[in-house]
Amino acid sequence: LHNLVQATQYSVWIVAVNVQEGSQPELPSPSSDIAVFTTTAYQKPRNIAVSNRTAVSVKVAWQRPLTLPKEVTVSGYVLDVYNKDKDPSRRIRRLTITGTETTVERLSPYSSYLLKVAVQVGNAVGQTGSVSFKTKQAAPSAPTKLAVDSQTIRSRTATVTWKPPSRPNGVLKNYRLFVRAVVSDNGVVPSGSQLDLTDGNLTVSSSVTTATLSSLSPTGKYSVWVVAINIVVRTELISPVAGPVHFTTHPEESTPPRAVRVSNITAVSVTVSWNKPAKVLGVVSQYRLIFRWNGGQRIKLWKNHQTRLEMTVGKLLPYTNYSVQV
Repeated sequence: LHNLVQATQYSVWIVAVNVQEGSQPELPSPSSDIAVFTTTAYQKPRNIAVSNRTAVSVKVAWQRPLTLPKEVTVSGYVLDVYNKDKDPSRRIRRLTITGTETTVERLSPYSSYLLKVAVQVGNAVGQTGSVSFKTKQAAPSAPTKLAVDSQTIRSRTATVTWKPPSRPNGVLKNYRLFVRAVVSDNGVVPSGSQLDLTDGNLTVSSSVTTATLSSLSPTGKYSVWVVAINIVVRTELISPVAGPVHFTTHPEESTPPRAVRVSNITAVSVTVSWNKPAKVLGVVSQYRLIFRWNGGQRIKLWKNHQTRLEMTVGKLLPYTNYSVQV
């Protein structure tokens, strides 16, 4: 029996026929017992293999099933694509291929995929063969939420924070920061596209998303950018640039008072004295004494408006441990 449909159940029975002389109508016998059988599906393609892997595409090739009769005309091949990292059971794409090779495109970087290939004869689709692979790494997307923490800005330092890329596209290795000073009120700093992304001011590990910028100038105006980096065999895959974020450093600060000491301790008072700061920018208007007690949780502030290098503080609690800063 030929031209049967694959993977289909059939019933067959036989009758015997006598023919009268003179080609008269046939005289069939009663039918035999019914035999039931099911055809097998077309075998899966052979030697399925991938090559030319990139971050977003792959070439896949195969051979015609060995047991497929030569007289069977192949309509094509069905290629199903699955992303194993997201939902291995959900087909994300189906391609119909006329030959025995094709390039699958629009894949995601650094992702695991499963390809299933089956021969198609007419409307019938045969058994599937499969192959798994992983796309290569690509440059990550840009870091997000780049900011300079205003609470950390000093005369010569500032702290920058950011969030990791939404699409790492591989194994994230480093972040690289770029800092440029604005030379005047009307000065122009390079845009992100003009930066040499291989030569930054600071490189930090991918495990951190904060960095302290140092060696800045007081009252300086700065712009900062950041990129994320994947590394493949000593080759850097650099993200688009995040930024810029602009900030201005504070004026240079005086050094703190020196040699803080206490004397004349009673149950409710103490005398605090200190030496002048090593460096004073401007004119000292007052000194402030900060007392802490109860494990540092309670604080009281006294102000010395006479700029003397000594002050007696009262109204303390008896038999209590204090710490004092000036």
